[in-house]
Amino acid sequence: MPSISITWKEVTTAGLVFALIVVGFALLAAVFKWPNEQSGWPLAIIIAVVIAGLPLFGRVVSFVQQQGASIEALGVKIDFSGFTKAAEAQATALPANIVQGDVPIPGSNPTELERFAEESKGRTVATIDLKEGRAWYLTRVFAVAATADFLGAPRLIVLIGQRAGKPSQVGGWIRPGDAVRGLTEHDPGYEKLWDQVRKYLDHLRAHAPNTPGMKDYTPVYQRISDTAVMPILVDQMRNPGSFAGESSPPAIEPADKPPWVTLAQIEGLLDPWLVRDSVDVNKPTKDQVEDVLAAPGEFAVAVRDGEFAGIIEVQRAERYVLRQLATRAAA
Repeated sequence: MPSISITWKEVTTAGLVFALIVVGFALLAAVFKWPNEQSGWPLAIIIAVVIAGLPLFGRVVSFVQQQGASIEALGVKIDFSGFTKAAEAQATALPANIVQGDVPIPGSNPTELERFAEESKGRTVATIDLKEGRAWYLTRVFAVAATADFLGAPRLIVLIGQRAGKPSQVGGWIRPGDAVRGLTEHDPGYEKLWDQVRKYLDHLRAHAPNTPGMKDYTPVYQRISDTAVMPILVDQMRNPGSFAGESSPPAIEPADKPPWVTLAQIEGLLDPWLVRDSVDVNKPTKDQVEDVLAAPGEFAVAVRDGEFAGIIEVQRAERYVLRQLATRAAA
């Protein structure tokens, strides 16, 4: 049977709080002559007892309420069973639309990646499904992260894939800039590539088409502006060119050795930056709320039957819960 326990430490703390409050009242009496022997001290003692014992009393009341029992003292009986049922009936819930849909990137070929870059403006989340490990090159994951970081959208990338034979398992979410940082730390070749691509973009923005190596990229930039960062990145990965007379960096996506990546591999590379807070939307409402409130990050991944279901914006969910509580308190 459930029981409630109060430790000696808690009792000692309550005693110290009571003593400090009494000392405070004694100082008050010395200065303002209240409380005094004629009046005030009984009230002061009651106040001290209530304040000191409030945490312990709150624990007892909470326990009794959870058990649906009652408290009877001095001829007064308080029945908590009705309170418990009402609380269960009015359990704080999350809004039905709290789970945001993602923008799945259908594939990693150059055409699909360019389309994703063009359509990503204003998006919050994109999903990369690595499947069983033969769907994405690591280089193309870098291209998505670098492009998103450069364009400012989407704000985060969710990495999912197959684990133990089960599809759509969540590796976590990551900010594009952190993914770029993690992969450049893993392989300096990514950093050299990214520096080269940004030089191309700087010259394209400055309308300097005669710079060596710019001829192939000028029409692309004229067509899609800064979104050209994606096709330039993909092309430079496979066919690094000489920029303004500089030596060409080595290809980081050699045709004879495709750099396929699995979910487990990319989790290992990006582990320090991956955020794995999750909320199981199949859980009872109370548990979902607790999981959201416990999430320290800005977002939490929603899962259903163990599979990725979307993203929850934690602050939005918290505001919704607080509004419910405030409305209930004012009723």
